[in-house]
Amino acid sequence: MSRVLREQPTTTTTTTEESSIAASEAAISAALQQHQRRQRQYTTKAPTNIFVDKDGKSMLFHFPDNLKASDRDFYRALIIEHGGVITSNPTPTTIYLNNDPAAGGPGSVKFAYIDDCVAKKRLLSRDGYTSTVGASAVATSRSGSSGNSTSNSSSPSRRGHTPFTPEKDEFILEQVRLNPRYRNSHVFFAELAKNPILKGHTGNSIRSRFRKRLESELQFVYKVDSKQKPIKHPETGQYIKIGVNESPKTLLSKYTPKDDYCLCKAAKKYLLASGYEIDFDEPLILPNAFFRAMERKWSHHSWSSWRDRYKKRVKPGMIPIYIAYVKECNEVGEEPKTLLEFGKPDAGSADEVAGKETTIEQTSVEEDTNGNGNGNAQEPNSEPIEQQDEEMQEATEATVDTSKSDKIEVPTLFYPESEEEDEDEEMVDASEELAVEGQTEEQVAQGGEENIVEKEAEESIVEKEGEVPIEENAEHEAEEDVFETVERDADEDVFETVPATLGQDAEEDFDQEVFETVPATLGKDEEMDDAAQEWMEEVLEEEDQGEAVAQQTEVSEKAGTVEANDEEESEQFFDVAQSQPARNDEEGSQQFHDVAQSQPAQIDKSPTRQAEEQQELSQISIVEENSQARIDIQYVNESVTAEDLFTGDMHEIMDKGTIYSRTKAALSQNTEAIEIYDSLSKLGFTEVFISHILMATSADIALIPIYCHAVAENIEIYSSGNMTAIPISRLLEIDDTSGLWTLMQDLRLFTERESELLEHHSKKNIKDRKEFLKSIGIIDSDVPVKDIEEDISASQDVASSQTPVKLEYAQEPFESDDFFDVDIENLVDEGFLEMTVAGALSRVQDVIQIFVNLEKLGFKEKFISHLIFATNADIARIPKLCQRIATRMCEDLLQDINCKFRLHFEDMPGVWSPSQDAKLNTPREDELLEVHSRRGINSRKEFLEGLGYL
Repeated sequence: MSRVLREQPTTTTTTTEESSIAASEAAISAALQQHQRRQRQYTTKAPTNIFVDKDGKSMLFHFPDNLKASDRDFYRALIIEHGGVITSNPTPTTIYLNNDPAAGGPGSVKFAYIDDCVAKKRLLSRDGYTSTVGASAVATSRSGSSGNSTSNSSSPSRRGHTPFTPEKDEFILEQVRLNPRYRNSHVFFAELAKNPILKGHTGNSIRSRFRKRLESELQFVYKVDSKQKPIKHPETGQYIKIGVNESPKTLLSKYTPKDDYCLCKAAKKYLLASGYEIDFDEPLILPNAFFRAMERKWSHHSWSSWRDRYKKRVKPGMIPIYIAYVKECNEVGEEPKTLLEFGKPDAGSADEVAGKETTIEQTSVEEDTNGNGNGNAQEPNSEPIEQQDEEMQEATEATVDTSKSDKIEVPTLFYPESEEEDEDEEMVDASEELAVEGQTEEQVAQGGEENIVEKEAEESIVEKEGEVPIEENAEHEAEEDVFETVERDADEDVFETVPATLGQDAEEDFDQEVFETVPATLGKDEEMDDAAQEWMEEVLEEEDQGEAVAQQTEVSEKAGTVEANDEEESEQFFDVAQSQPARNDEEGSQQFHDVAQSQPAQIDKSPTRQAEEQQELSQISIVEENSQARIDIQYVNESVTAEDLFTGDMHEIMDKGTIYSRTKAALSQNTEAIEIYDSLSKLGFTEVFISHILMATSADIALIPIYCHAVAENIEIYSSGNMTAIPISRLLEIDDTSGLWTLMQDLRLFTERESELLEHHSKKNIKDRKEFLKSIGIIDSDVPVKDIEEDISASQDVASSQTPVKLEYAQEPFESDDFFDVDIENLVDEGFLEMTVAGALSRVQDVIQIFVNLEKLGFKEKFISHLIFATNADIARIPKLCQRIATRMCEDLLQDINCKFRLHFEDMPGVWSPSQDAKLNTPREDELLEVHSRRGINSRKEFLEGLGYL
């Protein structure tokens, strides 16, 4: 029986009989309502999704503000139960429900529409239910009935925040039930926030609401298949409900034996393909480029998660042993263990365990003998080369576009589909996947044809037998060979007969796949394991507490400064000395020159004077009388080596996984400067390195562990490539972290360019830095150092006569031979070029030095001219632009785009292109504010005016 809201009578009745009739009708209505609710509650057949559009998305409904609470609850449950959604933030597609045409306005729909749709179990046409009152009639009716009803044309105003409503909470719960695997994902809730129903809420706000208030009300989720699509019951056609504990694992999924096998197999092939002699019993470091390739091939873990898994679980000698162990388990039909569980002895005897280990070692030796990295060895059960080539093509197509490299891919949210869409399920799935990439159907069709052509072209040049030989020093070709066979080994060779319990309900996401995988649309960095996540939270907490720590007791009295009226003679270990690459103290202290000598008022533009000034500015020391232990506080010299910085092996001491915790623990009880020195010395740091650390951190104990970890990251990148062109002193310069300083940043203090420091430092950081430099004697007043800005500028005031060639854009597309004297394959390594260029420009003083230093790297004049012209000669922008160009070159090389490369970018702040320059001084200049700041636009104008272009 349908329920229709009865309109209020226009006349009042005072007789007892009429009152009794009204009471009876109300009682009957309440009884019917209760009966219908109970009937729906205990029915065995689940309700159908009626209120969904042709795309399978929920329809939006809006209630009037004056609707009775009982009626609101009834229709709210009815609409949500049949697939609709109630919203308090109307959109153009929202259906306004109201029985009063004057209050609801033209286009409002009567509540009888909901009743009739549910009764007939299908979505009806709204003709006959929609109000046809004209706008003028509505205005008259509203003015005449203000005492009887309240208009619902405007929602309550938001006072500072948008509150959550029961309708929004129900929508959040329903989406979590439809997408159970993503319920811990930040990316999922960020995508959810884009829905009009949750307008005004951020992803973090929605996630917090779910975790704190709604998670306990979840009660059940819908069963999903391997593609994360809810499964419908074959008889009822409704989604299958399962308990929350029975739902699939969330994004923070654990590593499986297959994951560990793929990791070890890929690492082995990568190392053997490097061309070096590999001893698997020694610690082996892999570059970040390897782990990013792992993420592209197996995206259910992020690259950082793959990296942490390798560093924590793959011990020396483990790679060949674990590969042999998994193959042995496959032969005997046992389920292999993960790397975490591997090595723990079973309940059997010690002899059985020892015998098993001996068998594994023998098998690994045989495998190493056969697979020596020459590309000729055949793996058991190897697939045809054509199939391997198709796998590599998939990995190549997964390469991230540089224009989207900074954007996080998001999971495709599942919305209920209508019954009419069931027949075209495959087509819908394809369109949803393509929608994530933001492509139109035309682009999809075109891209599909291109992919087919590329595959046919590659298959035509592949040999019939054997693997393609690998050339030395060609990292990307080596990567292709690594990943084109690892997946085959993981899927067929090893896991072909593994028990089904390892991957129940999984579909073929890889060839003959028996393991469940996560969709490629999964957001990056969501799968960081618990240990890495805890460490990251600890680091962020330390950074957040940096300001608070600075306000507490000054660490070591500002690096050992002693007040003039201090009566006690403290033990002193700082000394004043002139800058030396390696200290060689004799008896007696070398006195530091006068401040006026170390920071001259006038800048001599000769190369000799510049070198002298840099030498003097790098001497920053503290002098204390009666000192018995000495150390200079100064930045390291460019000629410093690893032996000058560490007492042992640099990679072992600066292990990125442990250096932060070790440094923090070592300094936990330090209160005096001499204690800092002693503690850092025990970690393997030399006096030279400790001096640099104190200088870079202003002797702040809270910042020293953060600084050491940042240096360890640079050293890891340094070790992953042939970076002989970059001095190790460059690895010690951390210029993008609040509270950490470099010489170039210090030179901006007390100048007009001091405001540029606010990009990374707070005003309090800058003030504290000045006090620190005063306390150690390098600055004795607040008087600005004259003309120092001109000395450190990369040349904002450039004159064309100073440059070897004319500054201008290079024409694109270009060929590598026109711009490089070196093999470009050595330049496109991830992170390598930016680090190399930054090191080459770390001490430049003018444009001529930029030309000279970049020519040493193998850059030709045309390319250097383009870099300077596009960046306004900003030495901070040039390395980033070089890396973006190199990344794009790498992508083009993989896609074999005729070796023609592109140079211009439209999305980099501070980096300009011809089309952007054309908008300067025109009515379209404000369009540039989407990328550049107003200050950046003005700087660009000044730069071009100085060159005579404007």
